[in-house]
Amino acid sequence: GASAVSKGGAAGFCTRLPPDVLEVGGEQTMSGELFGALLKRRTALETKGQSWESSPQNSSADASHLKGLNFSNTAPSAQEWLQQQEDTPEEDTLAEALADGIAERRNAMPAHLPAVSTQDQERLRELAETVQRMQRELDAERKGSASAKEELARREAEIAEREKAVEAERARQ
Repeated sequence: GASAVSKGGAAGFCTRLPPDVLEVGGEQTMSGELFGALLKRRTALETKGQSWESSPQNSSADASHLKGLNFSNTAPSAQEWLQQQEDTPEEDTLAEALADGIAERRNAMPAHLPAVSTQDQERLRELAETVQRMQRELDAERKGSASAKEELARREAEIAEREKAVEAERARQ
């Protein structure tokens, strides 16, 4: 009869086989139920399945349209080709783009701002000129006060020397 246990093995241990595999006369065989299921599945795959590897269609990806061309020794090596190219300066597109963007922003006023009249523009120009003039005057005063401070410090040092001389004269008398 058929046995579901295989005896023997590498170290003489008993090994339990899956229930669908039987050992008959020292050979392992599949049960009829498993065999029938596998056969049914194989038949379904062969009738309904598609195999693309076994029946390829013609494609332009195989480069068969280039069969007549000879590619051997017609092009220079990459290094030779690069040496043949003329040196061209790279464009500084970033600086140009930034300059364009800044110019556009300076000219573009927000839509919610009221339009500036020519009188207002003239008044703004006059105010800007007044601010610049006042700034120059302030700088001149600062320079003048700095020289006045230097003059004052010089006079104070001179007076201090005279006071020391007067004190020395008094001490001698």
